[in-house]
Amino acid sequence: MGGRSAERHPRRRQPSRLSSRAWADGSFASTADDKRGLQERIRDLEGRVRALAVSRRVLITLLVSADRKRKVEVARLRAEVERLRSQARKKTRAISARDAVIHRLRSRMVELVGPDALALDAGRSVEDKVEEQRPRFLSLVRARTGDKGDDRP
Repeated sequence: MGGRSAERHPRRRQPSRLSSRAWADGSFASTADDKRGLQERIRDLEGRVRALAVSRRVLITLLVSADRKRKVEVARLRAEVERLRSQARKKTRAISARDAVIHRLRSRMVELVGPDALALDAGRSVEDKVEEQRPRFLSLVRARTGDKGDDRP
């Protein structure tokens, strides 16, 4: 009987603050309707909370996966950088060794042929200059080695 008297009392009829607008425009007929509406709203909100929790887990999984991929890519790139640096060091050493050989050969050529053998004239290629000096160079080499061969290359 306490429940029915509460329904008749105008102040008891008004539901919680959540549906005060509905009460003001007269859309709620009774507290049973209010309860059903609120229970439906609660179920809807709980469903949304579950969906948000699932979305959050999916996003976290995606973030972890992306972070893992990024770390693998960074490690691969660092290894590639180190490999390229190693190759560059090897090539630099090889070039330096070749430069040293070229320097020794030029010094030897200057010693055998003279300083004017390496003088570069404008408009003439190095090959032309080498061919010009070849007979002189060969004769000097033969004189030092004692070879009596002909002057043909």
